Amino acid sequence: MRPWRFRFKTTLGVALLLFGTVSLLAAGLDVARDIRGMNDAVPIEATPCAASPERGNRFFVYVLHGNAHCPTCEEIKRLALEVVTGDYASRLGKGELLFRDINVEERENGCFIETFQIFTTSLVLARYDASGALTEWKNLSAVWELASDPAAFRTYLQDELDTMLRRGNDS
Repeated sequence: MRPWRFRFKTTLGVALLLFGTVSLLAAGLDVARDIRGMNDAVPIEATPCAASPERGNRFFVYVLHGNAHCPTCEEIKRLALEVVTGDYASRLGKGELLFRDINVEERENGCFIETFQIFTTSLVLARYDASGALTEWKNLSAVWELASDPAAFRTYLQDELDTMLRRGNDS
């Protein structure tokens, strides 16, 4: 083995190791800045998470997501919008049911993460009372498994939404 070849491999290995270390350090600093920024978020009481700006008994279908959108996230959003606008058009028209597509990485929407205990793109049903206070919510986590089966997704969302709507009408 030639000595220059050994030195080249060693030097290249050390350079790659240093590059990896610096990259990890930069990523760690970026995450730390993001975490610090979350501490500056608007208090929950002052956001739409704790209260609906629209008064009256209202039901919301929230698609909560971050900046990045995977194909499954987009399919969840598409299918949810299709079900809500198609099967619940009369409730949408009356303002009883509202559909909201919300980026939780925007500062004013960060409270949705804590309020609805989400960590990824989520489909959440929420009910607000006449004063606008959040009274009930459910994270429909099964949408991830059902996104590849539109018929099963539709049935699941309809069942969950109908259940919440019935409970809301009973109170």
